[in-house]
Amino acid sequence: MSVCIFHNGNSRIVEFYKNKFNYLHFYGNWAEAHKANALKANAKPGLYEICYADASITNLQQARDLGVRIVRHISTHADDLANLLPECQPYDQVTWLNNAVVDNLCFSDEIVCDFVLPTDCVAECVIITTGRTASSHLGQAWKAQGKKNFEHAKRVDQRFLNAESSVLNWREDQWGCATSLWIMLTSERILHDVAGTTNDYNFQVPAIPQTWIDNDWVNMSKTVLDHSLFFKYVLKKSVLIMTTEYVIKHYQSLHGKIPYEKNKIIQDHDACMSKYNSSSTRHLLDMLYTNTVRLLKE
Repeated sequence: MSVCIFHNGNSRIVEFYKNKFNYLHFYGNWAEAHKANALKANAKPGLYEICYADASITNLQQARDLGVRIVRHISTHADDLANLLPECQPYDQVTWLNNAVVDNLCFSDEIVCDFVLPTDCVAECVIITTGRTASSHLGQAWKAQGKKNFEHAKRVDQRFLNAESSVLNWREDQWGCATSLWIMLTSERILHDVAGTTNDYNFQVPAIPQTWIDNDWVNMSKTVLDHSLFFKYVLKKSVLIMTTEYVIKHYQSLHGKIPYEKNKIIQDHDACMSKYNSSSTRHLLDMLYTNTVRLLKE
């Protein structure tokens, strides 16, 4: 077994796990050890550490691909400041939550949190979503039922912290979600199909660059997964898992499916879709979603 402790830049946490896993040889920083080919050079299992400053998507994905178990340990703000590693900078609590705590939670095999963040409890449900997931449809349906809700602002802000509950609203058709976002962003139109309104869909947008998929789209998706895990493991509040496909089937509102033909709006749509379907990015996002669902259900 190989284990990597993913921490907040806290030297005390590293020492704690070195003692806990004293039967494993400690190889140090995962990013440096893997770069030096340590896994191939040492046949025995080992212990590694990585802090948020080194925990890139590439480093964490390599660890998972090699079967290294990632234990995410979230220590307190005060403890981090008292035991901060030299390569990490001190943050105020809000920046610390958004940078050192929440990022890349969805790569974890296990999440340990040393505290419950004290917050108010407002009777609202936050819809955690990338957008273009029928979230407006769901929000309107819930409001009609008297359930107060708001859409995720893609950051840990006070309203997010105070929300009583949350729902991870994920679109299983990830290509459909990415293309809807691309159309909205590049056409600069906020597109909704609402009863009693008309929209003009006679326009075109550029082809989707694979770099946008591999960077912007991955980061948007990962933010949503990370924040849903933060809501459960740091705030210790409930997270309902829901999909766009379920929402459309089981809820009714004035919002409907937009009747545009994406292959006519997005240049080279079919070629872009084929490239996406065969890309490592698609497999990465499928893995992160499956892993997040597992952690939310535990």
